[in-house]
Amino acid sequence: MEASYDTATEDDLLGKSEDNEQIPLYQMPSRTCPESLQYRARAKIRADEDLKEDLLDKTLPSPSPTNTNKQLEQKFQIRKFRFSSTLRFWPPEGRTTTIVARKILLRIPISPMKLSTDEVFERIGSFGRYQIVLNIFVNIAYALWWAFPVMAMVFIASDPGWKCKNNSTCPFTGTISLGDDRYKHRCDIPRKDWDFADEFTSVVTEFDLYCERGALGFVSTSVIFAGFLAGCIVVSPISDKFGRKLPTFVCGFFCAVFNFVSAFAPAFWVFALFRGIVGFMIGAYSIPIFVLTSEFSGVRRRGTAGSVVWVGYELFVMVLALIAYGIRDWRQLVIVTGVPGIVFAAGYFFIPESVRWLLKKGRYTEARKTLSKVALLNGKEMPDEPIYLPKEERLGDIRDLFSSPKMAHKTLGCWFMWFAVSFITWGISFSAPFVGGNIYSNVAISAAASLPAYPFCALLTVWFGRRKSLFISFLVASAGAIGALLMTDKAEYDTGYLAGKIFMSMVVAKLASVVAFTLVYIYAAELFPTTLRNVAMGTSTSWARVSGFASAYAPLLLEIHRFLPFGIMAGLALASALICLTLPETLDQPMMEDLSRDSNDQDHKQDENFNANGVSPEENTLL
Repeated sequence: MEASYDTATEDDLLGKSEDNEQIPLYQMPSRTCPESLQYRARAKIRADEDLKEDLLDKTLPSPSPTNTNKQLEQKFQIRKFRFSSTLRFWPPEGRTTTIVARKILLRIPISPMKLSTDEVFERIGSFGRYQIVLNIFVNIAYALWWAFPVMAMVFIASDPGWKCKNNSTCPFTGTISLGDDRYKHRCDIPRKDWDFADEFTSVVTEFDLYCERGALGFVSTSVIFAGFLAGCIVVSPISDKFGRKLPTFVCGFFCAVFNFVSAFAPAFWVFALFRGIVGFMIGAYSIPIFVLTSEFSGVRRRGTAGSVVWVGYELFVMVLALIAYGIRDWRQLVIVTGVPGIVFAAGYFFIPESVRWLLKKGRYTEARKTLSKVALLNGKEMPDEPIYLPKEERLGDIRDLFSSPKMAHKTLGCWFMWFAVSFITWGISFSAPFVGGNIYSNVAISAAASLPAYPFCALLTVWFGRRKSLFISFLVASAGAIGALLMTDKAEYDTGYLAGKIFMSMVVAKLASVVAFTLVYIYAAELFPTTLRNVAMGTSTSWARVSGFASAYAPLLLEIHRFLPFGIMAGLALASALICLTLPETLDQPMMEDLSRDSNDQDHKQDENFNANGVSPEENTLL
């Protein structure tokens, strides 16, 4: 006889237990009958001279030179297994036919297997030509919509120092800068007897910000980070509902517009208001665009994608230092650096929406179309399998960050690390005019030193994982800050110590802090599920903006004690190094799609050993 299998019910296939009792095969021990027999296949018996095996269902295409058995098995997830038993088939006509066979090989075709988005990217390219082009775009976006507006404040909001006028009662010679013991003496000297140094103009010189109004120069920088904070809180949760693309370009465009119009501010408060709006827009778009990059990369190359997005930022900071060196007027500098960002907003028509977000919203056709473009540009074949969709779950809010002790631990740990690394990185950047030496060379050196951080970070995450890499970078940042602190006293009189102070702060501490900053972005994005990722990243970066706000005033700490700025940085770095060791490793782990993986961690540990029907992985694998 020949048995052909089209469709079957679990009651149609019977086996024989150890005590000779006939029972359905799906109830037999899993080593004898894997769970795949639960898939429906009605048995039909046809008389024939010999017992033969019909191995392929009619719905399965026949093998061909371009459709081999191996490809078919991968495509349709065919399970095969061997067992020795007596089979009894119950045909539709009601007649009973018993077939006795020894070690019959059955191959049960089931529905085509579904692929997760991570598995799809593994097939069409984790970081191919498409991701490289997308990454270049994000590099330029960070440069024009972040590096130029924020780092320009180092030049346009700095106090160039002051000097006594000739033939005045002022008793000092030379330019006196912040950190000099004589800096505050101008408050006791008539305004007509001294003037700002003429190395460059800034809002400080434009609006006469000194003595009791001197802190306003730092306020114009700190309001950017206040805007950052508001933007992260307001827009990041919205992007989980409206996508990554729309918030990125709308906010990026208005960031460039308000950056440009701030050059025409008639009064200081107008300038500060415009810079606050610029900060709001940066905070609003920065997380969605980073998440977009992350969600277009495969598991193995996500660290690389997250690391190199900042290369353009540092390159453009070096370009900014060169432009500022040539343009010493602050209004002209803002205009020149603001126009390109407005033009760049046209990229909206060329950048795709996040595939993960599209799938979450049920826009399957659009998601598959986008993935097909990725596969085409990467020179890969788009899989025919359906894309795996996790069960629908509500989008998370801030309460879900504390839904379990484990999630709360992740949340608080990320918040502190973001706070620390932001204060260190921005504090070093804003200290460039006051650390000694030339402001333009200090900014350029700091940016150049940061460039190796990104490829180095990509390698470090592969070699040591996220957690250990963070620990090392925070530890080195602490060492750099301590080194700069120890050289502070003698740097005022010894050029060798001055060079050492600049090296330890602008190179060692800055390089390590940039590595840590990059890793925190990657690490935080991987720690939280898709439904909660933007909220988690938004709140985490909110703490970074709080510390960024505080870091703008770091140079003012020099008036209290010259050891304070770098002392605080060293302490924060050491504390963060210890905290990151308490968090889990995420290297080569698929991104969580919803909260169930974290909140039901114990259940999933059991699922690793047994499936829902009590079948262990060893008993339920393809032979």
